[in-house]
Amino acid sequence: MLFFSMRTLFLSGFALGLATSVSLADEAFFSADGKSVTFVPRTGEGYLLRLDIDLAKVSKLRLGPAVMNDTVTALCRGGDGETLLTTANGVYVHDAKGTRKLAATPVQDDWPIEDLAAAPASMTAVGDWLFLSGTDANDKSRRTLYARNPGAKGFEPVFCRRVERVGASVFTPSGRFFFGGDGDLWEGSFEVTRDGDAMSTVLVGARVAPLGVFNTDMSNSGSMWVEQVMVAGRALYVRLHGHLISELVRVPIHPMPALDEKAGAMSGTAPNYRYQS
Repeated sequence: MLFFSMRTLFLSGFALGLATSVSLADEAFFSADGKSVTFVPRTGEGYLLRLDIDLAKVSKLRLGPAVMNDTVTALCRGGDGETLLTTANGVYVHDAKGTRKLAATPVQDDWPIEDLAAAPASMTAVGDWLFLSGTDANDKSRRTLYARNPGAKGFEPVFCRRVERVGASVFTPSGRFFFGGDGDLWEGSFEVTRDGDAMSTVLVGARVAPLGVFNTDMSNSGSMWVEQVMVAGRALYVRLHGHLISELVRVPIHPMPALDEKAGAMSGTAPNYRYQS
């Protein structure tokens, strides 16, 4: 587990400040060694920006022709340290070999992909899978979770129990999954079942931090909800967003998972109450 100094966090916050145009989730990530932050720039297409924390230097990361004229809407680090990103045309990987397309994304209508998360290869059920949130095919006003297992052509919907709107998803290096659910911060667990060629994926979650601010007075625009989650050492940095208002909060990662992953998503529906002690 990485430990981040105040200087690291300040410079990382500076990097995110440079990317103020990126109002979508998961548009920045730390390198595995914690020495750099890669993020989407405010303007411009065909490149990303990378902050070297020790040198306090920002440099351009040129992308290949496949996405040169596209806007990057989500970003995350892959299991081998590669850069994974989404545009309106699909999910791409960028590494020393260049930029190439991995898969098509679900139909998004008017909403772009808002987050992208890569599961560590060490996870039993969903190791090396990709997850993103997209428009619910049955309800265009909702966001739901989609998953792609390695080698699949595209993404399939995930059945989300206990929560209707899922976004801002992120994995810790140890494989714990956190996400924004119905405006609050949740932790979840997956179970995958196979029946011949058919496969279904289930997410069950437990709310671990009631961060959302929900005003019932329609004349009050002060409501905020979880918009972005970023892992930094032993803590999560969560950006809350509302109408002309935002807030950044730090949430320590509890050493005890909120759900018993060994029990599986189907049987582990009860929260681990020791988490709250």
